[in-house]
Amino acid sequence: MEAKLREYARLLVQTGVSLKPGQRLQITAQVEAAPFARLVAEEAFRAGAGDVEMIWEDDAIRRLRLFHAEESVFDEGDSHSEAYWQGVARRGDADLRIRCSAPTAFQGVDQSRVMREYRAMSPVRKLRMERMNAGVLQWCIAACASPAWAAEVFPDLPEEEGVAKLWDSIFAACLVEGDGGASGRWAKKQEDFTRRVEILNRYAFRTLRYRSGLGTDLTVGLPDNHFWEGGYSFCEGRPYLPNIPTEEIFTSPHRLEVDGVIVSSLPLFLSGVMVEGIRMRLERGKIVEASAKTGEAVLLEQLNVDEGARYLGECALVSWDSPIRNTGILFRNTLFDENASCHFAFGDSYSMVRGSEGMSEEERLAIGLNVSETHVDFMVGTEDLEVVGITADGREIPIVVNGNLTL
Repeated sequence: MEAKLREYARLLVQTGVSLKPGQRLQITAQVEAAPFARLVAEEAFRAGAGDVEMIWEDDAIRRLRLFHAEESVFDEGDSHSEAYWQGVARRGDADLRIRCSAPTAFQGVDQSRVMREYRAMSPVRKLRMERMNAGVLQWCIAACASPAWAAEVFPDLPEEEGVAKLWDSIFAACLVEGDGGASGRWAKKQEDFTRRVEILNRYAFRTLRYRSGLGTDLTVGLPDNHFWEGGYSFCEGRPYLPNIPTEEIFTSPHRLEVDGVIVSSLPLFLSGVMVEGIRMRLERGKIVEASAKTGEAVLLEQLNVDEGARYLGECALVSWDSPIRNTGILFRNTLFDENASCHFAFGDSYSMVRGSEGMSEEERLAIGLNVSETHVDFMVGTEDLEVVGITADGREIPIVVNGNLTL
């Protein structure tokens, strides 16, 4: 276990954020992740970090606040956080987030308070998204096992056994074997990402067509000069791995050129609520109808964050025969579950159009990218999903057949 934890910590530093000698690292982690976060900090200093700063989050305190704080505080935002992240941006620090929250940590809280708190913090999120879209931020999101999370994934196991099994599942998904070779395995895996990305970019598809037995029947227009990415992203030419683990190849749809119906295939956990059986109808890019079998109110709250929340910001391809799906585990955590299934996100777009880095919001909208305060991934992949790419000259190329990537 010690060898695997250290290898995992080293992976997040060397490959995840790809820390440069002398660069500062900001780590945001839940308090339950403290032992592992300290190990990551140690590995960062070993790699030559100029400094490591920790931001601790406590779900228990946040839950108490959401239940009991005065109404006015949920509209105030946090000027300290905004100033802090402006300093992070100015210095060019790397940003690592370690998640171990229980999926239902905020179940039962007043969702209007959650959304007001979310909106009040929009300047901080906006600053971070601007740096991500400008390609000047090395960032990574990863996970750490915790008793509360393990209890929801493996409810029939004793606590210690459940946490151990969750750690084993995380290690397997992240290619950590305890031999120190995880970074090398990710470099090898990148060869497959690169091959598929090059094929998709060469076709320069104008439209994608999705169909599944669940009822998904959707056409997705793609912006001019769009491109696909998978695995590594790049910050000023330096490769880093934003999500560990990852199995997706993704791009941004044209915000005004999506029509049809999307039906979700896996549950989504939002604000401590399981949202299941999502069905959306889109016209000229806008989600004009949305429903869910469970958690519909929470879904609608997210879709009403702002105007851009009702448009798509990402479409991602993942083979049904993926290592994470093959575990048979519903991780109840989007970082893992989105990498077990083709998915979309509603809300903000990444800068997946050549030349769009550093554009203003108005310029991004003009070329078909979406702008929003939110970005929510939801899964649509099935064993029978078919995705066809249509080129500018009308050729139809199978991309996903029987749920699996064919390119």
